[in-house]
Amino acid sequence: MMNVKLYEVLHDYENGKFKDGDMFLYQNNPRMIAIFKSGNFVWSDDYVAVSCKDISKDIWYIREK
Repeated sequence: MMNVKLYEVLHDYENGKFKDGDMFLYQNNPRMIAIFKSGNFVWSDDYVAVSCKDISKDIWYIREK
């Protein structure tokens, strides 16, 4: 599983490395999944809290297809 920081996820999406449908797991809560959908980075569950404190340092894991 490849791990990346949030800014890398967004930058790599803009540069074509990631695409719509790519899924990411949040390191602090592996049940939290985010997915690119029509150019948006969408949380799979709007009821799970994600702290924005130091979010740029947090790690995301790309779910392999």
